[in-house]
Amino acid sequence: MEYFFLALGMIAILAFLSQDSEKQREERRAGLLFKYGDPGIVGKILDGMVWIGQTEEQLSESIGSPAAVDRLEKVGKTTEVWKYQPRGKRGFDLRVTVENGVVIEVDKKSA
Repeated sequence: MEYFFLALGMIAILAFLSQDSEKQREERRAGLLFKYGDPGIVGKILDGMVWIGQTEEQLSESIGSPAAVDRLEKVGKTTEVWKYQPRGKRGFDLRVTVENGVVIEVDKKSA
């Protein structure tokens, strides 16, 4: 009988945490919609997508900060390669090239 009440308590806690998580997601969605004004962009960000034409701010909102960045500056142009998902000592499974603050290339290694 004690296990029944313990299990029931755990279910209640999980339900509460799930509601809290859903509330946080909805608050984040509302904030992103206010910020970007485009439900399509908001959906892509919440789904963790990366796309050509995405701003670096949207990229950060979508998949977070990179593990490493290579930066090259030339007259009038800044190119960065944002590296994600480290593999081994020097490899990365995802590289996103950002030029003047906009994604221009996505290189995803297959597993």
